[in-house]
Amino acid sequence: GVDDPVTFHFSTTGTVTSNGMNIEPATINETVRIMNAMDIDYTGTVTFAQPTALPVDGNLTIGIASMNISGYGDTTVNVGIAMTGSVSISMVGTNLTASGSRETTNAYPTYELVVTNVATGVETPITNATTPYALEGLTASTEYTVKVRTHCDENSTSDWSAAVSFTTLNGGGEDPTCDVPTAVTTSNITATSVTVSWTGTASQYEVEVTDGTTPVSQTVTANQYTFTGLTASTNYTVRVRAICDGGVTSDWSATQSFTTLDGGEPQGIDDVNASYSVNIYPNPAKNTVTISVDGLNGKAQVSVIDMSGRTVMTSTMESDATQLNVSKLAQGTYFVRINGETISTVRKLVVK
Repeated sequence: GVDDPVTFHFSTTGTVTSNGMNIEPATINETVRIMNAMDIDYTGTVTFAQPTALPVDGNLTIGIASMNISGYGDTTVNVGIAMTGSVSISMVGTNLTASGSRETTNAYPTYELVVTNVATGVETPITNATTPYALEGLTASTEYTVKVRTHCDENSTSDWSAAVSFTTLNGGGEDPTCDVPTAVTTSNITATSVTVSWTGTASQYEVEVTDGTTPVSQTVTANQYTFTGLTASTNYTVRVRAICDGGVTSDWSATQSFTTLDGGEPQGIDDVNASYSVNIYPNPAKNTVTISVDGLNGKAQVSVIDMSGRTVMTSTMESDATQLNVSKLAQGTYFVRINGETISTVRKLVVK
């Protein structure tokens, strides 16, 4: 069976002091036969909890504070012992005499594992394992099976458990312990470039931009990167992932969308359609601003863009005037871009 009881005999003495009792440690020096098959010589020391009160009825039960025992037999294999319980001690007058026994169990059970590489069929046995047990030295991106059985004692084992399958992670692939970058933002948008920033603690990142066709990526060591060579007036998305120790990567971050500016737009406030009269009032504005285009033919898209190139507000102009509520915009300078079939112009707007 799993338990193989072992009985140790020992004795000790103690004296009464002003603080209670002083119980001397006991020694063990005994030969015990295990499973009627092997003699083991045990030696050790037992220490006791020191009582602070005298017994009323003359009988005192105290706990064992520690019990350190080593045993060696013919195989010279150390046998571990696990102790529980207490010992009864009787006092006669002022002299304390103890005698008793201590029942223990041996160091079993232990466990045996067999780990199998499914692709190669190579089996790796592991003996004298405890639970839980960490498997190390495995190959990345590889399928394995593992089975376990119990060693109840030196001569008996349980049946093997059912084999359990698992696949190790890719050494260069995604790792759930590698934190995903957050707070991905775009700024400094021009007709051909954009700056991407993010939050994270990794030492390397891969940042990617795409217009929906061919992605372009770059490995960087900072939390910011500027892409150049983009196409004007084009919708793009960017995303970032961390590169952690061993080349493993996190999941991709959420994507962030942006649109490059029109390459024909002026950098200032000049009107590229002189035949139209564009008015923005009041300017500076605090709450509501009116944008009018005299003689506008058809609809036009109105966009408010901050100094970093980020679009913060859009509206559709279906007549020759529209109103925008700018009360929630931060104070500062903005550009108002008006695009339609017959107009493309930019004006400056100040929000106070």
